[in-house]
Amino acid sequence: MRLDGMKHWIVLVAAAIAGCVRPQTPGKSRPEPVEPVPVNVALAPALAPSAFAGACDRCNLDVYVGHLCGRTVPCRACRREQGARHVHEVRRSCARCDRVQRERHVCNDSKVCDVCRSDARRLRGTASCERCGGVAEIEAIVGITSYCDACRVEVGTNHVHGKTRFCVGCGREAGEAHVHDATRWCGACECEVALDHAHGVTVYCRSCRRDAGPNHRHGETVWCVRCGGEREWPHGFHRNP
Repeated sequence: MRLDGMKHWIVLVAAAIAGCVRPQTPGKSRPEPVEPVPVNVALAPALAPSAFAGACDRCNLDVYVGHLCGRTVPCRACRREQGARHVHEVRRSCARCDRVQRERHVCNDSKVCDVCRSDARRLRGTASCERCGGVAEIEAIVGITSYCDACRVEVGTNHVHGKTRFCVGCGREAGEAHVHDATRWCGACECEVALDHAHGVTVYCRSCRRDAGPNHRHGETVWCVRCGGEREWPHGFHRNP
């Protein structure tokens, strides 16, 4: 009787194990994790985090290298010191459709901004993917601007004191006559120019929204890069082959 009882328990245990293990249906295997897609940040390159500098006796905050009392406070997301209108970028990735979304956050008051001073992953949470509607989780938070003590504003890379300011819409430093999506800063000429700019020859024409050479006439002539000069519009042939 004891042997029969042991056999009975063995049969019950085997049946329970068999019930827990379900065979996978062909063609429905578990998908492999998707690696995040690298993001092109040529217009707004990320700034490297600063080193931890310890506690500030006047601010009573744990600060980073470059801290200026009364002007900057630490940004926990970027791990850098920040001033007013600090800009950093939140990158979200969707594992379902392999898409990366970028969202810029502008901090108007760095002393009371919860996104910058607290755990950004917890506060901002997740968002819907613009392509498939799935969950897009935060992949990284990178700093785009840093505080310039000379100009007392947040600036981007390639900043020139007193001549350029950070344009949030374009994500780069821009000069006084900057036009969104049309001009860029030329360090050699120290002015805003178009993409077909020629150093020392062309200047940006706000009426025509393009660079123009000497003797330019609005709506009548255009700058030809190949010919190296202003030509009557419409320009149908080139002087140089």
